[in-house]
Amino acid sequence: MVVAYISIGIAFFVKLYQLIASIGQNKIFEMTNIKRVTSLGWLAILIGIITYQLNYLFFYIKNAPGLQHEGEIYKAELPCWPFLLGLVLLTVGYTFKKGLELKEENDMTI
Repeated sequence: MVVAYISIGIAFFVKLYQLIASIGQNKIFEMTNIKRVTSLGWLAILIGIITYQLNYLFFYIKNAPGLQHEGEIYKAELPCWPFLLGLVLLTVGYTFKKGLELKEENDMTI
């Protein structure tokens, strides 16, 4: 699970680098960038799910009989930031898609 977490994080930053490089070349409203932003959103949501699973696993191990010390309380929290980031990125991807449609419609008009 940790390997999946690390590989998803690496994939996230590779996609982010590709997106920034493409935008730096003034290739903003292209289908590849739409796919990159959308995949960034799904990867962020997946990171949130795996983070929750790792927190729950840590919670389960720490609360095993004989391992918990008196007064210690552990809880498995659901991290909100990856889900919010994922939803924002999916919204940006949808907005890019609409922008591409408007750009193509404008190119046909001229």
